[in-house]
Amino acid sequence: MKRLTVMLLASAVLWIGTFAQAQDEPPYLYYFSNTLNAFVVERADGTDSRVLGQDVRPLRNDNEFNVDWSPSGEFLAWRSYSVGSYGQSTDSLSYVIRADGTGTLPILNGVVNTSLYWSPTEDVLLAVQRRAESEDGENQRLYGRNFSLIDVTTQEVISSFYITPSYSNPISSIVWSPDGAYVAFYYDVADSPALFMLMYRDGTIEQRELSPLEDDNGLWMLNMSAQSWTVHYTPERDRLIVLNPTTREEFAVIAPIEDPDDFSEDTDAHIRWNLSGDYALIYEYLSERYETWLLSIPERTITLLGDEFRPPTQGVLYPDLGEGWSPDGRFILLRHFNRQLFTLIDHQNDERQSFEIPYAPSIYYVDDYISWSPTSDGVYISPFGNNQTALRMYNPHTEQLVDTFIDTADWGGWGLQDASFSPDGKYILPYRTNDLINTQTGSITRLPNHSQSTVEKMGALWDETGEWLLTFDSTFMSDGGGCVLGVTNLDTDIWRELGECYSAGWLPPQVDVAELPSGQPESVLLAPEAFDYDVEGVYFITPSDEFELICDEADANVRLLLREGETIYRLQYPIPCHRREGGGVFSARMSIAVSPDNSLLATADEYNNFVDIWDASTGEHLILLNTFGFELSFSEDGSRLYTRSRQAVLVWNVADILRYADRSE
Repeated sequence: MKRLTVMLLASAVLWIGTFAQAQDEPPYLYYFSNTLNAFVVERADGTDSRVLGQDVRPLRNDNEFNVDWSPSGEFLAWRSYSVGSYGQSTDSLSYVIRADGTGTLPILNGVVNTSLYWSPTEDVLLAVQRRAESEDGENQRLYGRNFSLIDVTTQEVISSFYITPSYSNPISSIVWSPDGAYVAFYYDVADSPALFMLMYRDGTIEQRELSPLEDDNGLWMLNMSAQSWTVHYTPERDRLIVLNPTTREEFAVIAPIEDPDDFSEDTDAHIRWNLSGDYALIYEYLSERYETWLLSIPERTITLLGDEFRPPTQGVLYPDLGEGWSPDGRFILLRHFNRQLFTLIDHQNDERQSFEIPYAPSIYYVDDYISWSPTSDGVYISPFGNNQTALRMYNPHTEQLVDTFIDTADWGGWGLQDASFSPDGKYILPYRTNDLINTQTGSITRLPNHSQSTVEKMGALWDETGEWLLTFDSTFMSDGGGCVLGVTNLDTDIWRELGECYSAGWLPPQVDVAELPSGQPESVLLAPEAFDYDVEGVYFITPSDEFELICDEADANVRLLLREGETIYRLQYPIPCHRREGGGVFSARMSIAVSPDNSLLATADEYNNFVDIWDASTGEHLILLNTFGFELSFSEDGSRLYTRSRQAVLVWNVADILRYADRSE
């Protein structure tokens, strides 16, 4: 018995140790790598790295979006498109791949201009394809919409229907019900009230004449609460219909409007549900003022809160679902029209507090970004305007206003924007800064700057432990730009630069990592050895204007590298080059570096967005580096490659470059 007890204790200690070690492991993330033309799933520190869907979509299609995992975690869906010469976008292509690496789904592989919407409860997709059908007498293109409900596991079409062509976008606000029983959306019928349509999981379709709420940007809104409640105008627009398609309940509310003539087709509205879905804030824009209402589902009533408030500003990248509401649903934050005065309503106790946010005298434009602490013990308000460097926190329990002054990027005269809290509310990252603020002590940790960014952090996603951040840095320039991805831990001793912002996230819990393709012990994405932020260093010895890159007239995949008009290299690119409008060939000044032993050639791509490495003797493409390449140079001994990005010089180990190139073959 004693021996059994000892064995059980030893097993328990071993299990606890293994569990603690698993808890200490960095979390998994996913992102799209243009370098690999694939999705990468790996731990945040770059270990246990796996590749999904390599070469499924066209090479360097530039933009991935609407990336989403299925509820079971067995499938990954996304859309892709390319921005070609002169900023013209191509048709988008949609894809669904199996997470275990066994292939794509032919029924949804490369379909054109198709939006994909996963059911929240099962591996069923709604595919909505836009089709250009015809042109009218004025040569205006008409578009139809084909709706298909697809069981992805069996690849069977459950139901399908077609909506006849019309101008612009007749479909808006496509939303699945929380229980996955149906999809709801609006359909605009010419010269008739809009239709509220329901497409059920069994394929049946219902429709009603209910007009959508429309915001001041002319966008239809179908905001469904967590309990499946929706709000609509009646066709006559003299009242609001509150409808729950799941329970088949509905009721009407009439707001006592001072001037009924104001309540017209031009009325703008905003609706914000609390997170539990039993209350909503509704803002109606009437004759240059907003009337703010509180809709109560339990009481079936609507109450006027005032006509002096504005809707809260929506966040830049990742707005909270219950904007204006505290996470616990107790408090409502309302901003007055004079912009400096705020009212906080404790709607459970029918109490109000007011406070002011003073602005700097130099301000010429201002708006506010509002972020509630996850614990509801503070709301952070960032005045958005020139030279605004104070992040202000108001505590509704102590009724105190606290200022935190931080450094912001001096870019275009703008100040702070939105902010992101850690899950426990201990840290906050104000956007347009690299400053991670400890909300308990006020101490600031400076996050690493992305070497390719032009502005500091524009967004962030925390992992569930609050120990890691995915950060989004802007690459905005006068000639366009995008967003680049980084990942760091709280200690900032690990910093990695990855792929695109809009294709990344923390791996959702339903994805079983054991079922993914086998991985590498280190990242599949080659990383630089170091980031040297002294970009004035004497790394670069090759004038970039000596060389010119042009398309070969005979082969669109071949680039001719010229020096003083003479071809010195024929480079076999993986994608065709962009032709100039009117038939001319593309021509670009570029950066180039040749290794001291003349074995390797490094070039920036046509837009300086990537750095390519070539076999100088054969012109064979070896590897694509995930960095900008404004200037390039090899070290004197050929062991290092230096690439200048916007913020730093990146140092690459040439031996690692060759090793990764061999591994990618």
